[in-house]
Amino acid sequence: MRKVFAILFLLITMTACTAETEIETSSQKQDEKKAEEKSDTGVVQEDLSASLVEEESETEGKDFIYEVKNNTDKDIEIPFNQNGGHGYVVRDESGKELTRQDGYGTIQSNQVVSPGEAITIKIGLGGYEKGTYELEVWMESGLENSFNQTILFIIE
Repeated sequence: MRKVFAILFLLITMTACTAETEIETSSQKQDEKKAEEKSDTGVVQEDLSASLVEEESETEGKDFIYEVKNNTDKDIEIPFNQNGGHGYVVRDESGKELTRQDGYGTIQSNQVVSPGEAITIKIGLGGYEKGTYELEVWMESGLENSFNQTILFIIE
């Protein structure tokens, strides 16, 4: 009878150890997944968000504000090199590219963005005929995500 209890105790102990190992392994997999989501710079995509809005303009053209905001409670360093900055393209209703501005060199050094703060770029457009247009803006940095934003606007 003692042998039966000893065997049962051994089986229960082995089962408990196996369950603990599986839990640890599951936790390790979650940590590995989070590490994979980070770019080479250590920035997780959700740490930053982008927006593009039309601003009231006092001139004939249109003005837009493009922002990439820090959503965390820590400073985030965004890597830029001599080719860094923002770029944009304006397309007409048919999708034809009318204007392209690559942001090479508009931001030439790494930028530290404080919690709740943003990198803000003002874009002024003018000289377009009446019609509907699309503006697409992006950030050219060392991050994997370029934080593309698109907005439609009308020239009347």
